Amino acid sequence: MHGELNKVRCSNCGSILDWSEDCSTTNICPNCKELGTLRPDVVWFGEMPYHLETIDEVLDYTDIFISIGTSSQVMPANLFATVVSQNGRNASVIEVNPNPTTDGAFNQTIAENATLGVPKLVEQLLLQYGTKAI
Repeated sequence: MHGELNKVRCSNCGSILDWSEDCSTTNICPNCKELGTLRPDVVWFGEMPYHLETIDEVLDYTDIFISIGTSSQVMPANLFATVVSQNGRNASVIEVNPNPTTDGAFNQTIAENATLGVPKLVEQLLLQYGTKAI
């Protein structure tokens, strides 16, 4: 959804390339040969996230949705929990966050930071569903 730090994207030709070195305006795109057009292949604020159509399809069939440490303020990801809670599947919509959101989409909240809350959640899910679910 947000891209990958180990890749670059050319703003000229749109190529996405594996990249392990620093990226700067002195780099030349290997495909179109333009100078200074490479940037990290990540989605900045104000840009459209990747794979939204696929994400929308998956949310309709989600049985367990887990949101970890987000403010739930940034569109469109802030709507994912609501979509899952309303998909008719009686899904578990779980939040791990020291500052829980108040939008009512979550049916379980673990009000702790991720380093404490995620292991507790994993233990709970293993007890509830066994190792097949994880």
